[in-house]
Amino acid sequence: LPFASFSGGKDDDMLAAGLQDSILTNLARIDVLRVISRTSMLPYKDVGTRKLKEIAADLEVDSIIEGSVQRSGDRLMVQVQLIDAATDHHLWAQSYERDIGDLFSVQSAIARDVAQAVRVKFTAPAAVAVEQPSTRSVEAWSAYQRALAARSDRQSAPAMTAVAQALELDPGFALALVLQAELHVQAFNAGDDRRDERLAMARQALIRAAELQPASPGLHRGWGYFYANGRFDLDAAIAEYETALRLLPNDVDTLDALGN
Repeated sequence: LPFASFSGGKDDDMLAAGLQDSILTNLARIDVLRVISRTSMLPYKDVGTRKLKEIAADLEVDSIIEGSVQRSGDRLMVQVQLIDAATDHHLWAQSYERDIGDLFSVQSAIARDVAQAVRVKFTAPAAVAVEQPSTRSVEAWSAYQRALAARSDRQSAPAMTAVAQALELDPGFALALVLQAELHVQAFNAGDDRRDERLAMARQALIRAAELQPASPGLHRGWGYFYANGRFDLDAAIAEYETALRLLPNDVDTLDALGN
């Protein structure tokens, strides 16, 4: 479920949303798990009196993760619990208190602990990927989350501004480079800017991301978006999306793009 933020600020709400998304992405690397995406979970952000059993039946899942995030200065408190939806019993629960700079180690730790609680394991490549976040800068990561939210709200200009801020804070942020490339392609495809230079900027961003994280599923999804919506080469796009799915089997965005 969407993580609750007890700090009250908009940036802290983004922090909670981004933390949830990162944990789900890490869990989606385990191909024997069926993981529901954050986008599909948004309608359940304010569940009110609805029982977890009802939500689980809607989504056809066996268990549900609930969590909360509270930030106080440079300290971060994250509480997470895994619940058996059929019995409403706790399968596992844990609190994590860290410095805000240790945010990424918390993401990895939660994914590992949840996997252990449901008795599944990461493959060796997936375990490495979980331990290697795309950025170590909390500020860059927060700007990236703002860019994702703006893009989801169809606000292209604020999304481009936020992703540029993320890259200014961390020029080696591979996923931000992929998002920047997709925003360039989106502008080209929507007719906002049909110059070849716009596609060239997208391609350069993807090439730079490939230098940084060549095995990233997000990178292959970005190339798929480039080929499908910029070059209109559907065979090349499908090949990239299928590669992304081999690396991240449960990624709903890739499945959606491949379906389209």
